[in-house]
Amino acid sequence: MPSQTNHHTNGAVVNDGGNHPNIVRSKQPLPDYPNVSLSEYISGRISKHPKAALAFMDPNNNYQLTYGQLHLKVHQLAIGLLKLNLQSTDFLMFYADNSLEYCILVLASVYLGLPFCPIPPASGAFEVTEQIKDANGSVLIFGANKMATIEKALQEKQYNETIAHYISTIIEMDVDEGEKVHSLLKQHPVTKSKAVCSFAELESLGSGKQLSTVPHFPISDPSTSTYLVCSTSGSTGKPKMAVHTHRSMLVTLVNSKIGLNEFGYRVALFHPIGHISGSLMCPHALDMGMTIVLFREGDIDQIMETVPRLRINCIFFSPNMASSLVLNEYEKRYDLSSLVCLKTGGSRIADNLLRSIKEKYGAIFEMYGATEMMCAVRTRNPEETEVDYVPGNCGTTVPGVEMKIVDLSTGEPLPAYQTGEVCFRGGGCFSGYLNNEEATRSTIDSDGFYHSGDLGHFDAQGRLFITDRIKEMIKYKLYTLFPAEIEDFLHRHKAVSAVCIVGIHHASEGYYIRAYVELVKGETVTEEELIQYVAENMGTQKRLRAGVCFIDAMPRTLIGKIDRQYFKKLVANELITEIVP
Repeated sequence: MPSQTNHHTNGAVVNDGGNHPNIVRSKQPLPDYPNVSLSEYISGRISKHPKAALAFMDPNNNYQLTYGQLHLKVHQLAIGLLKLNLQSTDFLMFYADNSLEYCILVLASVYLGLPFCPIPPASGAFEVTEQIKDANGSVLIFGANKMATIEKALQEKQYNETIAHYISTIIEMDVDEGEKVHSLLKQHPVTKSKAVCSFAELESLGSGKQLSTVPHFPISDPSTSTYLVCSTSGSTGKPKMAVHTHRSMLVTLVNSKIGLNEFGYRVALFHPIGHISGSLMCPHALDMGMTIVLFREGDIDQIMETVPRLRINCIFFSPNMASSLVLNEYEKRYDLSSLVCLKTGGSRIADNLLRSIKEKYGAIFEMYGATEMMCAVRTRNPEETEVDYVPGNCGTTVPGVEMKIVDLSTGEPLPAYQTGEVCFRGGGCFSGYLNNEEATRSTIDSDGFYHSGDLGHFDAQGRLFITDRIKEMIKYKLYTLFPAEIEDFLHRHKAVSAVCIVGIHHASEGYYIRAYVELVKGETVTEEELIQYVAENMGTQKRLRAGVCFIDAMPRTLIGKIDRQYFKKLVANELITEIVP
């Protein structure tokens, strides 16, 4: 093993010898990673917390669920799922907004040892059915406000063939007019032969019963058994399905606790459970015995109003909330004495905003992670003090994780303060993209480092700073949008010959989507028709809010690729101020 020279003081080491110079590691000892499945780990943690301690609170109706009640309910729902004849080969697809029922059913699938896929809740019929195909999903679990999308998927042949072929069981979760929905599914030609069950019926099927062992279906090797698959862009391009094993998720959960003293906190959770952020934050909070105050969506006014009422200690806020936290003066309007810290991540926030938030609300910690590898750096270094706060600091590497910043041209690791692509290696890394070996090889290098597609640098203390993105992804509010996915869908329209999706900067909502379209000769279509085409088939976050521009010929590079830089330069100085719903 190469010799190491310590150049940093706050828990980071740079290896300046051997074949891999300038690799950053933590000096802290490795934590204990139990050699068990995530199912056994999280069920053990939940059962060991005080039974009377609160696990969940609903801010809308003040409903509360204790850890003792949660543990019993999860067992009950798991038994209910078994009564529907689920087998070890089944794959659960979740499509819902945040709800307590959602959390409990995910835990039930984990207790059973079954893999699952959280479908982003803003998805349309196109995305839902594509992910069912990609994951080979067999059980579809959907919630309130999703019935319109499910009905559309059942009515149109391009979608209902997927449901007919892949889905064997359908579960309605927290659905209004449940009897009407149940009747529709039982009578529809596509679903009438399938097992259809409501959340209430599932509870009844498992009433008063518990699993004899967790997981119910044995996990022979946690390092290879799939825990979840989650949609992601990877480094570039269309969404892929990132696979996390029981081992990688367990390592991530253990790493997420390092340096924290937040056991028993009340935490506001609004990040969608249908995204990797919510899929991690929920088990992280339960692992630490926190009380999850579960919000259906990210309304910062509602969250801040709830802080004094439910004595919330910690808030995870998204970058698009930063301005509201500064301008709305919540600290003057509400008693925020219970609030201990705020955490954020997802994209960069201006330094002046971060400093203002810190002055108003106290401790603030920036997080960095990706679907493929979460919690590679910690939000707080135990050796740092409040005086050491630097805006943009995402923290230092956690024990067991190595970080390198590589030159984009040579691929060589760079020293401190040099900007390049951020790469990590460690036990929390995903195992690869589902059924996509080529994308996996292009993302995990021959040395086992995950290439994030993000640009950044580390400083003299080994702290990571993200400076830009290599990826073509576009940020709209909380959502990450993939141009290639929307382009792929628009290409399905008979009038579209070529299309380039561009993000147009919006004053308060990130970026709006615009399509530059070259038409097929002899075909016609209006701007409004294409806007409606996307709106009716894709998620609301992917609507063409910045419109459609028709062009005679698509600009291309010498090797025939669409010249995206041409369009980026074209819209570089454009700013939209009008809010488009």
